[in-house]
Amino acid sequence: MKYVIRTYPKQTLLFSVLSVILAILNVSNALVLQLMMNVATKKSSLSYSFLVLIVISYIIINAIFYYFQQYNSEYLAKKSISLYRNIIFERISAQRISSFTKKDSGEYISLMTSQMDTLEQNYFTAIFWGSYLLIQFITACIVAFFINPVMALVAIILSIPNMFLPLLFRKVLEKTTIKTVKATDTYISKISDYLKGFVDWKINGGSSFVKKQEKSANKTLLANQKNEVRAMNLSTVFNNTFSNILYLGTWLIGSFLILNKSMTV
Repeated sequence: MKYVIRTYPKQTLLFSVLSVILAILNVSNALVLQLMMNVATKKSSLSYSFLVLIVISYIIINAIFYYFQQYNSEYLAKKSISLYRNIIFERISAQRISSFTKKDSGEYISLMTSQMDTLEQNYFTAIFWGSYLLIQFITACIVAFFINPVMALVAIILSIPNMFLPLLFRKVLEKTTIKTVKATDTYISKISDYLKGFVDWKINGGSSFVKKQEKSANKTLLANQKNEVRAMNLSTVFNNTFSNILYLGTWLIGSFLILNKSMTV
């Protein structure tokens, strides 16, 4: 990741700036809602027509920065993969012929294609998205403390389980992903061999044997993919559950404070 930052400093800086602006805009919807409530309860002298104009302007500005932030982060992930793909190809090209021929060409193809896709989704995209969420979390804490320190503290406490989920599932996801990558390499390598020898096994009546081998390799790949999907979905379930606890728990605490007249709606 440090190599990407050194290679693309301007794009990384732009990503950071756009992420901060989008985080502020997304968190500011709480202030917009508070303004709407104040107008509705006549605690604000702001006219309703001007309120509508503010809300429409907020929606448009939010949409514009959302587009540019998402576009920038996704394109930066693509550029990072492109950078690493060039590095890997240079290293492959720098090998001696004796070292190069030790591996099947299918493994190199997998390294330059499917493994790069996995690296993009599970590493670069995750890092950029996680960085944005961290910025948004910090911004939300600041705004929350500005609105109501008690509710801000409650929300932060309820957020703690979600913070530790990545650490809890990291090893499991890492193991299942590595196994899937290896199974994908094996499958690509075997398919590459089968297709290269198509004429030979077709003439010599080896179709049934090759089909059995392909089904076996495909079955192994599917089994590893199943384990990976199971691990990812288990992580998602826990994340979704604790997110609901955070959201509904905050409302429950807020309702309690409102009922005891310690806070207004």
